Amino acid sequence: MRYFSFLTQDTSAGKTFITLIRIIAVLLIVMILMNGGAVVVSLAKNVYQAIETIFVSLLLAIVLFYVFNPIAVFLESFNIPRTLSIIIIYLAAAASLGALFGTIIPTIERELSSLQQELPKYQDKIVKSINCVETWIRNKSPQAANIDLSAALSSVKRELLGGSKSHILISSSKMIGSFVTLLVMVPFISFFFLKDGPAMKKALIGAVPNRYFEMSLNLFYEINRQLGGFVRARLVEALCVGLTCFIGLTLLGIKYAVVLAVIAALTNLIPYVGPIIGTIPALIIAFVDTGSVMMLLWVGMVYGIAQLLDTLVIIPAVFSKIVNMHPLVVVVVIIAGGQLGGVLGMIFAVPIYSITKVAIKEIHTGLSSLRA
Repeated sequence: MRYFSFLTQDTSAGKTFITLIRIIAVLLIVMILMNGGAVVVSLAKNVYQAIETIFVSLLLAIVLFYVFNPIAVFLESFNIPRTLSIIIIYLAAAASLGALFGTIIPTIERELSSLQQELPKYQDKIVKSINCVETWIRNKSPQAANIDLSAALSSVKRELLGGSKSHILISSSKMIGSFVTLLVMVPFISFFFLKDGPAMKKALIGAVPNRYFEMSLNLFYEINRQLGGFVRARLVEALCVGLTCFIGLTLLGIKYAVVLAVIAALTNLIPYVGPIIGTIPALIIAFVDTGSVMMLLWVGMVYGIAQLLDTLVIIPAVFSKIVNMHPLVVVVVIIAGGQLGGVLGMIFAVPIYSITKVAIKEIHTGLSSLRA
């Protein structure tokens, strides 16, 4: 137990861990009291949702830590205290978010409002197109007379809409509540990580026996380097894909270019299938608005250029230096991650594999040197 004795010591890292645990416990109790019901199943569901929110908050806080930590280290090189550096970073981030909310967010809101109003038009056009495809298939192949794509589409539509407006309203309110919770918790937890990160590192390594000190130091450094590099590279990758799609769609005159670019950037975080998912909404909107097959080809070309930029420039220049993995291994790891953890498993499969590989390598090297 002495390896975790720093948690109870009167140190900055120990106090930070204890404070975080207390905050998480209080938030968990508050969420249970606010949402808990008399039924045990309902209570368990609320507890699970609360834990899930806390887990996502911790995950996003770690992402925020890896984004801001290099800036904090850079400011510290000018003899600026760590806490003041973090405050400067947060103020700059708040100003940037304010500018973002003042420019891009209203545009997204207008586009989403317009898209909601025109949604019946898109649905009718899609249904008519599917009916035409059904007719063509049946004329070409009488054996396919039982195919009913319209019924399948209606089933998918019911699943997505949840069957009622009240369900949509409840889901929307839960999403807003979760977003507000994350908006408060993520910067708060990340602040502690940034402020006491060096102290936590020293405390963790200091708890390791002297004979394993060098091995632990190398292991911590490599994991931190690869994980931080991976997070920053993925964010840069998503930003580049989103900007490329936005520029291309704007030049083509496609409506909802900002929303479609954001969708492309976010879905690009999902390996392999993400870019396909992100392309479909743009193709549907382009086809419904223009009815031109040529426009579909142009839109597909825009997304293809974005993926070529990602595959030929960003990934070789950044990811190959970070993860150092064969493409076949990457494919296998992502498939395994998708089977085990769904979308999140696909996103985090590569860094988890990379960290595990580094850990095994460093531990093997360290133990071999000790035996020698």
